[in-house]
Amino acid sequence: MISANHRLLLVLTLFVCCPVDGAIYRCIEASGVVLYSQFRCTNAQLMAERPVSVIVSPELTTSERLMLSHIAKNSLALDRASRKQAERQHRQREKHKTDKASLCRQALIGMANLRAHKRAGYSLSEATALDVREDELHQQKSQNC
Repeated sequence: MISANHRLLLVLTLFVCCPVDGAIYRCIEASGVVLYSQFRCTNAQLMAERPVSVIVSPELTTSERLMLSHIAKNSLALDRASRKQAERQHRQREKHKTDKASLCRQALIGMANLRAHKRAGYSLSEATALDVREDELHQQKSQNC
């Protein structure tokens, strides 16, 4: 939310930055291009001012003020809820990344251990179980690495 000091600074900045008279000048450059500007140029023609319509609205009733405050409170509550949901989703994505990285490391370590076990030698009865384990580790590696 904007504090009172920030609002005051914003208003003062607008008064300093913006032209007060609101005049619009029509300038024709040497190349023939027409340029409309709030600043006077060498061959400027002051454009005629157009009337400005101002709509005056009636004062808000008490029930309208209450409704507006209720809408503002609900809007703040929705903003907080959406921020919390976004944070929760971010944490889940980060956890999922961490879980995938962990599973990838486990698969790589498992494959290294399996290769070492095969190099050391194994019995014929272990061959099928080792092949199944190798397939599982390859699948885990392809999904997470």
